[in-house]
Amino acid sequence: MPWLIRGPVPTMATGDCPWCEKKQTTLHLMAAMIDGQLGGDYVCAECLLALDRMRDANKPLRNNPPVEVTEFD
Repeated sequence: MPWLIRGPVPTMATGDCPWCEKKQTTLHLMAAMIDGQLGGDYVCAECLLALDRMRDANKPLRNNPPVEVTEFD
């Protein structure tokens, strides 16, 4: 369900992390643009760091040649 935001959005909150379910911890705002729509959630620092590690692990190699994707019959 989309929310209409009026005014500033706090970058930190206190509560339960929706990703790892850690109870009553400091949560940090995480936001991303997906298919042209802005999405966000408050997550704990450990989950935010895990997301950063996943992003770093999945970066494409700089020396990869161009790849053409085709459909199989």
